Amino acid sequence: MPDIRKNEAICYFSAEIGLSSSIPTYSGGLGILAGDHIKASADLGIPLIGITLLYRHGQGIQRINRDGIQKERWNNFNPNGILKKEDAELKLELDGKEIIVDVWSKKIKGIEGYEGKVFFLDVDHHKNDSEHRVLGNRLYGGGTETRIRQEFILGFGGVKAIKELNYWPLRGIHLNEGHTSFAALALMEEGWPIEEIKTKLHFTTHTPVSAGHDLFGMEEVVEVLGEKRSNFCLQHAKNNTLSMSQLAINLSNTCNAVSKLNAKVAAKMFPGKSISPITNGVHHLTWTSVPLANLYDKELPGWRLDPDILSNASKLNSNKLWDAHCNAKKSLIRYANSMSGKGLSPDLLTICFARRMVEYKRPNLILNDIGRLTEICDGKVQFIFAGYAHPNNLSGKKIIKELNAATDMFGDRVNFVYLENYSMWLGSKLVSGADVWLNNPIRPLEASGTSGMKAAMNGVLNFSILDGWWDEEASHGENGWVIGNREEDGDFDRDSEYIYNVMDKAIIPTWESDREKWIYMMKNAISTSSRMTAKRMVEEYMQIYESFK
Repeated sequence: MPDIRKNEAICYFSAEIGLSSSIPTYSGGLGILAGDHIKASADLGIPLIGITLLYRHGQGIQRINRDGIQKERWNNFNPNGILKKEDAELKLELDGKEIIVDVWSKKIKGIEGYEGKVFFLDVDHHKNDSEHRVLGNRLYGGGTETRIRQEFILGFGGVKAIKELNYWPLRGIHLNEGHTSFAALALMEEGWPIEEIKTKLHFTTHTPVSAGHDLFGMEEVVEVLGEKRSNFCLQHAKNNTLSMSQLAINLSNTCNAVSKLNAKVAAKMFPGKSISPITNGVHHLTWTSVPLANLYDKELPGWRLDPDILSNASKLNSNKLWDAHCNAKKSLIRYANSMSGKGLSPDLLTICFARRMVEYKRPNLILNDIGRLTEICDGKVQFIFAGYAHPNNLSGKKIIKELNAATDMFGDRVNFVYLENYSMWLGSKLVSGADVWLNNPIRPLEASGTSGMKAAMNGVLNFSILDGWWDEEASHGENGWVIGNREEDGDFDRDSEYIYNVMDKAIIPTWESDREKWIYMMKNAISTSSRMTAKRMVEEYMQIYESFK
């Protein structure tokens, strides 16, 4: 195995890293993807370490009140029982004061025993002023004055941590989104010339949505970074505003987007830059349900070490595959019933939708014509939805309220359940227990869509807009179903009509009358997922890591 301490360390910087529901340092797909990247790297024996912040409150515990309104409860995460405190105290200068940053770590053990690590930077030190201790409270919390300081701690503190923990000199840095860009400036302060820094930096851009690209006014940049650092940033600013994504791509030798379609979109966002596609993947050992994993162990031996073997899913015994799926589904239904009291049935076609609640993902699209949907689904179909809106995202909260109202609008004819407190744990239950996984964003704003990959890995059939990974892998009526063509105008009425027609003419009839065809499609979905693993993804990134000089 490579020695991670001998000029080998690849340092993966990310504002969020999702390893498990027990560690509240993730918000959505970006963080969970980062966790899967690190786990797959450990499986492959790649000397990659993660660098992120420790958030004492995380994104908050989601509660939905009787009016369907999301409320957040802020617990204080205690890392002592889960993470190891490193013997390191980092010192940074911020707002004219010295702040102390503690470092916590979590070992990530790969399937063959290789161990990677994730380091969490913690500003909740008793010697720090309260104004700086609260910077470690909430993930993506506060305004730009909070965000820029969090990103300062991540970038400059992260590089200090690498040195303090003896991972220096490093092989290179992977910047996961623009939040991490200050790590490049920290390398400059170590005396590295800018051209050498570029040869050691790779940048991944994940989203065309503006909320994913931080913009800071130069006055704010000067306040946090000081004059000297800010003068350098000014060269990369536009209209006296610094784009962290633009800074990252300007300082990195290489850059990728997270699907083929996303790369085309990103090329328009960053004109003149070369952006290659590396389609995201998911960690198969994290997201495959126990019933399916047990079946794969018996009928596709070796899949844990080499998930490419899932491409042979056509060899699975059909009855055993169906039984394994039904066991995963029953687990979801039991949980959903315990939380909702709705009386969901394991025998009905179950369509699930779960992701961050934001407008471009259009969680409420299927409700566009409640009357039509009720007629189609009456006594045949039930729905389980889940998802979290950022505390400041009022439009997302409005959608959650609308979805919760739908639970009553259907009356007794269709069960529609909204599960609160969406997490990795609940997400795992949903992607394995659904029969159909619904995804209907405005194309091309869903950069990748990893939840659909997790569903396919469990034999769940995708029903999705041609966006992200599904634009590459969809085969209508073979491994799932397509909503629409490749329109990019997000027409609500037209797209909802697509959904109703496919449900009425294809999905429900197949479910009710052609079990053999359904299982055939499940096997195709599993085979498809063999190309959407984090193992494949990280192997593609390794070609970039090997180019670090």
